[in-house]
Amino acid sequence: METIMNNPALLWFLIGLGLLFAELIVPGLVIIFFGIGAWVTALLSLVIPMSLNVQLLVFLVASLLSLVLLRHYVAEWFKGRLMKSHEHNDEDDVVGREAEVTKLITAEDPGEVRFKGAEWQAESTQVLEPGERVLITGRKSIRLLVERK
Repeated sequence: METIMNNPALLWFLIGLGLLFAELIVPGLVIIFFGIGAWVTALLSLVIPMSLNVQLLVFLVASLLSLVLLRHYVAEWFKGRLMKSHEHNDEDDVVGREAEVTKLITAEDPGEVRFKGAEWQAESTQVLEPGERVLITGRKSIRLLVERK
C-alpha cells in the first residue's frame, strides 16, 4: 500500500477507474467525467512531477472541462447507441410471412393465427376461415394484421 501512496500516477489511475465503475452504478452521465479528469491527472503526474495542490487543480480543471466540452457528445453517443439497439423492429420479422388461421377472423372480430408455432391474435378486413393460409401485412402491438394470400 505504501507504493501506491508514493506513486501519484497509479493512485490517480485507480481513482479514475473507480469513478468509471461508479458511473455504471449511478445514472446521470456525470461521474465518468471525473474519472476522465483523474486519468488526465494520472498521465500528467506520470510525466511531470507535481505537488498535491497542483494535482488537485489539474483534476478539477480536467474534470470540469471534460464535463462541459464532452457531455453533449457522450450523451448523444449513448442515446444513439440506445436508439440503434432498439431500432430493430419486430415487424420486420413478420411482415410478408405466412400464417394459418386457427380461429375465425372477421372485420368486426379478431381471430387467431398460428405463426412460428405460436397462436397470435389477428385481425383483417376480410372474413378468414380456420385452415386458410394468410399473409401477414403488419402488426399492432401483439396483434397481427393479415390478408388472404
